[in-house]
Amino acid sequence: MTLTRGVLRGAMLFLAIAVIAMSGSRAQGAVSDKGSDNAAMVKEAAFYKGKILVLVVPYGPGGGYDAYARMIAPFIEKNTGSTVIIQNVPGGGTIVGTLQMYRARPDGLTMSIVQLSALVVRTILGENMGFDMNKVNWLARVASENRLVTAGVKSPYRTLDEIKKSTRPVKFSAAGVLSSDFNHLALFSEALGLNIKLITAYEGSSEQDLAVIRGDVDGTIGSYTSKQKFIKSGDMIPIVQFAAARHKEMPTIPLGTELPNLTPSGKSLLTFINHQAIFDRVFAAPPGIPANRLKFLKTAVIKALSDPELQAIGEKQKRPLDPADAAAVTQSVKQDLQMPAQLIELIKKTLKSYKG
Repeated sequence: MTLTRGVLRGAMLFLAIAVIAMSGSRAQGAVSDKGSDNAAMVKEAAFYKGKILVLVVPYGPGGGYDAYARMIAPFIEKNTGSTVIIQNVPGGGTIVGTLQMYRARPDGLTMSIVQLSALVVRTILGENMGFDMNKVNWLARVASENRLVTAGVKSPYRTLDEIKKSTRPVKFSAAGVLSSDFNHLALFSEALGLNIKLITAYEGSSEQDLAVIRGDVDGTIGSYTSKQKFIKSGDMIPIVQFAAARHKEMPTIPLGTELPNLTPSGKSLLTFINHQAIFDRVFAAPPGIPANRLKFLKTAVIKALSDPELQAIGEKQKRPLDPADAAAVTQSVKQDLQMPAQLIELIKKTLKSYKG
């Protein structure tokens, strides 16, 4: 069939008009969607204005998690319009406080600063914590911190070699059975074949540190921010650190994975501790929060953590922030829970032997 020029021009004009109409429709739809989203966020902002938002800290007052929560709280208030109340709920190696957050009404008015590493390990062990890690609403990572194994100046140990050669069990303080401190010290001991005894009669890092300073125990483990003042005062001696890289203020202290003569299984355990240090302090909220409210809360938390004023305060207080969004935290949880079966079994075996 042969088309006349007029018919062809008419057809092309029709197609052009159709494309323009479709483009306009899409654009109108996009504008409409954006408008609806903005309206939804305005509605959620109105909900939070003047409300009480409870921030649960699963440790007692005075430790690193408590200090981070209190430092960040005013900026969550700034970005939500709410009044943030800190609630310290220690116990059970962080489980008591985390469970309180998980069981809270899903209205977006309860959140928690969570020690993710301890929860991941308990899930690996198949423990019934009373909540499902895959149902928690992860809001953001707060900080990625170097974790340190330290010895007290009143202990007889100054180096890792001295700890290895000890003829008696080396006593280390930990927050509680299956807390991150407990887990990491147990795995550290297994990886290097150390003779370590874990003392768990402490509710938080401040009590653990005091035990080291008094000489009640030989050492402990914890974040650099919670140990730096004791290192600088000479009360503690850094032995090993766990992180993605050596801390800029401790360039001579080796990472666990840099230690010589590691067995393949030992290196796997120390690599696991390294990864847990990268995603440890995170914000979480209960499951079941309405989608728009959850979106508003996630956005507000990330804005708070990224605020230049808060970043400056964190640097001044020696509590640096390294925010990552909810998607990154969720992916980290999945990665840990999908480790090779052989490594999971080694972690289970080690922790059960220390747990007793």
